[in-house]
Amino acid sequence: MTLRGRFWVLISFLSCIAIAVAVRLVYLQSINRPFLEKAWQTQSTRFINVNAYRGMILDRDGVPLAVSSLVNSIVLDPVTLLKNPIAVRQIAKLAPGNVSKDELWHVLRSHQSLRYWFWQRDLPPFMVKDILVARVAGVYIVPSFKRFYPQGASVAQVVGFTGFSGEGRDGIELQHNRLLMDKEGKEKVRVNGKGQIIQKLDQLKAPHSGEDVQLSIDIRLQTEAYKALERAVEDNKAESGTVVLVNVRTGEVLAMVSVPSFNPNDLSDRVSSGVRARALTDVFEPGSTVKPLIMSMALDSKRYTPTTPIDTSPGWYYIQHHRVRDDANFGQLTTTGVLKKSSNVGISRIALSFPPENIYKTYSDFGLGQMTGVKFPGQRMGYVPTMSNTPSPFVWATMTFGYALTATPLQIVRAYAAIANQGIELPMSLLKREKAPIGYRVIKETTAKAILAMLHTVVEPGGTGILANVPNYQVAGKTGTAHKVGPNGFYKNKFDAFFAGIAPLNDPQFAAVVFIDNPQKGHFSKYGGVSAAPVFSRVMSKALQLYNVRPFGGEQVEQWKHMTRAQLERLVAIA
Repeated sequence: MTLRGRFWVLISFLSCIAIAVAVRLVYLQSINRPFLEKAWQTQSTRFINVNAYRGMILDRDGVPLAVSSLVNSIVLDPVTLLKNPIAVRQIAKLAPGNVSKDELWHVLRSHQSLRYWFWQRDLPPFMVKDILVARVAGVYIVPSFKRFYPQGASVAQVVGFTGFSGEGRDGIELQHNRLLMDKEGKEKVRVNGKGQIIQKLDQLKAPHSGEDVQLSIDIRLQTEAYKALERAVEDNKAESGTVVLVNVRTGEVLAMVSVPSFNPNDLSDRVSSGVRARALTDVFEPGSTVKPLIMSMALDSKRYTPTTPIDTSPGWYYIQHHRVRDDANFGQLTTTGVLKKSSNVGISRIALSFPPENIYKTYSDFGLGQMTGVKFPGQRMGYVPTMSNTPSPFVWATMTFGYALTATPLQIVRAYAAIANQGIELPMSLLKREKAPIGYRVIKETTAKAILAMLHTVVEPGGTGILANVPNYQVAGKTGTAHKVGPNGFYKNKFDAFFAGIAPLNDPQFAAVVFIDNPQKGHFSKYGGVSAAPVFSRVMSKALQLYNVRPFGGEQVEQWKHMTRAQLERLVAIA
């Protein structure tokens, strides 16, 4: 074939190809266009979840206790990136943490079969800004929210914490999870070939942030109580401790702390023993802190007055072959003296002059063995023997000075709040209240006032609670000491120490309970008047100052300011 013939053959071949392409284009643009448009839209659109904020947890003045912060995670596609060494070098340079190219390459190789691998999590927005701008194929920035607890350990047991997926797992976070929980939205978006969003097409479901929860807690008092308790537990070589402070007129819990605590921002610390809100979840035999409840029963009956004589000689007596005893022979006391000296003999003799059902009814009326009104996960009711259990007279006797029954610190402080509130008991609350709830009368108003006056003698010279005094104020309260119970009965050298009190005496506004678990500093540290009372003094002093309560009395505190701890311990022990 000649050269000219070959030329025309080539021209004919190319013309055929051109005609075929043109025909195909006409087909695609006209006949098959709807199908192609649908396929393209399907392949380039995605449905994505849109995050919303979980509600905040706030203290009574609006101070944040739990907040959700926007964070980002860097997600890598190892399959794509391993084909692009230049992109790997670029990401290593832009990523937080000074990662070398070789390190990143090694990480990608170890996950080479994955298409979606979380490389770095919980990064603030400014740390991923450069990566977002670079728009590297195989690298994705995934936004989310991380829970943060700005007040740390001081309020950790109350607030609780959330799980990995954002749900409440403990404390208020769990109790009010439905209220706090956010609701994700959903959007339809268009993405480019790299999987990056280039256009928002439609909002299918709007995101809704969770509601805020405002607590009754005053973080100023919470912090002060935590510091005071932490120091007391350390100084007295105790295992743990608890403080609860409430407003007696509203039933609001202003402070509720336990030591040891935990760091809620550290995932590894959320399995420690410090997670428990001991004021609600732990029960104990309350010791002499319940004596004022029994005394109120006696005064309410009008068979006893604050000056009725009680013979406690010779400092002990037997009942059903069991001995009830005092630390010393106090001889002839008044009913007021029984509380001041914390006489087991005196209080049990008073109680046993009544039918046993009166003792049970008194504890029941004050809320022992019942829920406190606070809604909180893991809360316990404690235990009070009932008439159906038919305890022996000796058991009834020991119940009057705090054995054979159990209670939580919050139950004890609720009972003291009732005395402070003119005999009216209120349900407790961890949520801020706009007004006081309706309570119920436990004891007569005259009885409540008399008990307050009697409890004031406990913190006067010769009483067991002098270290609970607050400068420039008059307070009232009761010490308590109880043997710890083990699997085989009472431990010989392990004790729980308590102080429960009210302030100010002339116009009661606050009640507080301090519990020190097994203080081992020395012989005297087992007494509530030594290890627990000073914590009450410090916390109550802060409360009275912060709430601008007018000073009244308290001059007797001056004489103890310059005494050493050893001198004060002996003074309390002698009392």
